[in-house]
Amino acid sequence: MNKKGQELSTTTVILLILAVLVLVFLILGFSVGWSKINPFLSKSNVDSISDACNIACNTNQNYAFCSQLRDLRAEDSKLKGVTCNFLSGNQNLKTKYNIAECPTISCSQILSSATTENSAKTDCAEKSIGEIVQYLEGDVLKTYVCAEQDI
Repeated sequence: MNKKGQELSTTTVILLILAVLVLVFLILGFSVGWSKINPFLSKSNVDSISDACNIACNTNQNYAFCSQLRDLRAEDSKLKGVTCNFLSGNQNLKTKYNIAECPTISCSQILSSATTENSAKTDCAEKSIGEIVQYLEGDVLKTYVCAEQDI
């Protein structure tokens, strides 16, 4: 006897593999959360940072606007550990990424255009011992706490 099994066509095999991949992607998305998968799909998060900053301002979330560190990814650059306050207070970044200022929240950090710690020390004014100066060194937001010898 000559028994032959039914053959699967190449198209059917490819469709089965694609269906399994889509199923795995959906399971990962729903189990770990879409926000964890989104960075792999999107190259830019400027709009979501802008929205988060506007929401923090409109709901008077002082910490979220002044202190929460965010990593901004755009097509042309990446900024690590920036705050909404710094993005909206730096004229170049504010214009480039369309981050609105927040007149209802007053942040205590001193925003500096310095690019090194030594130049940030010059922004420490009289009676500002303990104040925090924020400056962008390369693509990373750095902080410096003003000391007595800086005045």
